[in-house]
Amino acid sequence: MVFEFKFPDVGEGLTEGDLVKWHVKEGEKVKKDQIVAEVETAKAVVEIPCPRDGTIKKLYHKEGETIKVGEILISLDDGNLAPQKEEKSMAEKSGGVVGFIEEADDIKKLPTKKIHIERSQSGSSKFAKAPVSSKQVQKPSLEAPKVVMSNEGKALHIPMSNVRRAIANNMSLSWNTIPHVVHFDEVDVTKLSDVRKKEKIVADKKNIHLTFLPFIMRACVAAFKENPYLNASLDESKGVIIVKNYYNIGVAVDAPQGLVVPVIKSVDQKSILELAQEVQTIAEKARDKKLAPEDMHAGTFTITNIGSVGGTAATPIINHPESAILGLYRIMEKPVVINGKIEIRKIMPLTVSFDHRILDGAKAAKFMNDLKNLLEDPDRLLVDIT
Repeated sequence: MVFEFKFPDVGEGLTEGDLVKWHVKEGEKVKKDQIVAEVETAKAVVEIPCPRDGTIKKLYHKEGETIKVGEILISLDDGNLAPQKEEKSMAEKSGGVVGFIEEADDIKKLPTKKIHIERSQSGSSKFAKAPVSSKQVQKPSLEAPKVVMSNEGKALHIPMSNVRRAIANNMSLSWNTIPHVVHFDEVDVTKLSDVRKKEKIVADKKNIHLTFLPFIMRACVAAFKENPYLNASLDESKGVIIVKNYYNIGVAVDAPQGLVVPVIKSVDQKSILELAQEVQTIAEKARDKKLAPEDMHAGTFTITNIGSVGGTAATPIINHPESAILGLYRIMEKPVVINGKIEIRKIMPLTVSFDHRILDGAKAAKFMNDLKNLLEDPDRLLVDIT
């Protein structure tokens, strides 16, 4: 029996993708769950597994072509002489990474199997969230960059990928929709540095890489409890500010393709070491291109650590529809006057970009003051903050 396997719904409202690479050829025998193709959507490069055993009869698209959800990818001879009357297995129904695809035209959703993230971002946190429709921009091209000559000289023309255009679209949405204001401050992290060194001994024994980030995440959650509008979003259609009583913090990770922003869920329910382990895990997944859509979903606030690369200040763009984003910068030793005496202290610059529709400058300043107080008294972060 010849089975027509259709391009599945890969979730997040995406309706099409570009065929990056075939992993099979016509006439080849394949096994169930064997990867047959890679398809680039506006969010990721998705590996498409085969829904059943069989022999490839026909490949319906060429590499570089755009495929709509529901279009036939391959036809497969499964060796059966007649249609199966018994109830289909999950693999036969699905045939995809994120979708139940019936042999008819119904498209339903399933959890993700495997995702390769292909993102490129600048240091001020770019976020590939919103899919880009074909009406908004021209179709992507998988062709290589071209050298173009003009009267002024030589230039390199680099086609934008699906992901890069999605990033550009969402950045435009955020910048054009949200009135950004940026609050600058500094925090003395000398004591925090000492606490981290002590806790790092314990973490190293558990093969956990302990950075400053888990402490800052817990401090943010504690500060949110007194400053809830920093953990909120605006429903513009209803004119309603949605204050979240859950704390999912997106963290910028430096992957080979650029920064990706996976989300650590339920930060308030996790210890410093648990957060450190999770940050380490998502960082490894990002660098191995194995983040799934759910890893980058449902964030309520975002932290971008630009200081890990360098720099003392920036103006990060808010991750729409969140109300704020915290920027961390390079820690420096500076002379500080304490009780009339000059001491050399470890100082970290901070910024918070916030949505001026949701909160005013005084609320952002109070959040930063509370955050600073917590980071300068780090023993408070080692106890339960819920």
